[in-house]
Amino acid sequence: MPKATFFNLPLEKREMILKAAKLEFSRALLDEASIANIIKQAEIPRGSFYQYFDGKLDLFMYLVDEGQRLGTEKLLGYLKQYQGDMILANEALFESILELMEEEENRQFYKNMCLSINQKVRDEITPDIKRRRFKDELKQVFSKVDHSLLYDIHSDKELSYVFKMLHGILFQNLTNYLRGDCLKEECLESYFFQMNLMKKALYKANK
Repeated sequence: MPKATFFNLPLEKREMILKAAKLEFSRALLDEASIANIIKQAEIPRGSFYQYFDGKLDLFMYLVDEGQRLGTEKLLGYLKQYQGDMILANEALFESILELMEEEENRQFYKNMCLSINQKVRDEITPDIKRRRFKDELKQVFSKVDHSLLYDIHSDKELSYVFKMLHGILFQNLTNYLRGDCLKEECLESYFFQMNLMKKALYKANK
């Protein structure tokens, strides 16, 4: 997580640093990305970089965290739009992400982000503070879900596992697409097939 000194910077300066980081992580995977390139593009001294972040991984994780936060905001919007239908909401989220990937700059950045998330990065995603934030976000999502659609899901714990599975389906198909393992149409077909299986398992109308 960035240090307080980063958040105390003027908005324009913070955005310049994050833009430089996105450019570098679009160019290279996390392990190959260069702090020197980031500070050169952002026009800041190397010493200043370490006043804002613990290191390259810390900055990368902040971008991942922001992406997850924006994804949650979009999901909440789709849940409202589809009257609490979490399958339709997640499907709309996936389609919106694929549309975002149509822009080459976004595609390369998210491709490198997905391919950089190894076990070390996954461990960084789930420390206690992020688990607590995930629970808070889950409560917001939980409050928007139409529970009358669900067959036998009642507790926050059960719903959290359902959303982890839905997230896993999204991440797997998105990664396959970004790696070039499938075309967009094939990716959508695979995703919707898996989501239909989830719907059969979770929704009352399909029991």
